[in-house]
Amino acid sequence: GKTSFQDVVKIQVKTKVLQEDLITLKEMQRSIESRLIALLNIPPTNQIGYPAFVDKAKRPPQIERLYPVANSRRQEILIKQAQLDKMQDVLEMAETRVLPSFTLNYSAFDNQAINNVGSFAKQPPFKTSSAASRGAGLPQDVWFGTNDAYVREIRQQVSALKESLEKTKAEAVNQVRERWFELDRARREKALYQDTVVRLSKSALDVSTSGYESGNVSFADVIDSYELWLSSNLTLEKKRSEYHIAWARLEQAVGAQF
Repeated sequence: GKTSFQDVVKIQVKTKVLQEDLITLKEMQRSIESRLIALLNIPPTNQIGYPAFVDKAKRPPQIERLYPVANSRRQEILIKQAQLDKMQDVLEMAETRVLPSFTLNYSAFDNQAINNVGSFAKQPPFKTSSAASRGAGLPQDVWFGTNDAYVREIRQQVSALKESLEKTKAEAVNQVRERWFELDRARREKALYQDTVVRLSKSALDVSTSGYESGNVSFADVIDSYELWLSSNLTLEKKRSEYHIAWARLEQAVGAQF
């Protein structure tokens, strides 16, 4: 007989709101299961079970060890590196057609008789001058210079790909740093609620319950203690979920599991 009508109404309102929230969460769970079934391309009659157990004792790896792994495992970096290697091969192949070779073939022996070689040779065994019609000293490759603009363009593309590769590596390092920070923050928050907040809220609930039974604590204070304890437990479960999500996001940023 010591509780006001307003306190009872507040509790009834909160109860109704929680009942609606529970229905919403159940329907949201069905929607997530439906998206997972569509993503996995399995029959709609299949049921989605609970996630696999994840070891909660493992600690995040050192961030300095993740940078080289990301540079060697991230798909974006591997794609850029493959494009650069391919473009460099194209450039090398194009330069062999455009640029002159190391020799003008002046010292290449022809398949001639043996008496054309030596002190009694009637003619030199190799070319001693360029063709007069083409000018002295010009390369003998007929395709020399025809695609020089194309080669310059390929060189610019190779230079751009190198810069793009360095940018991708820098972005990978930045993303790994951000994901590692999210994981470290989620780990600290999970430990805070698991080791401190939930335990203190349970102690506050026990004290409020004992005080209410002895008539020293009001009904509204007991309900607030119950609500704090329940919300602390829900927040703890949320922090655990965020911790494992952050772990998966870090693995995604690195490009490998660890």
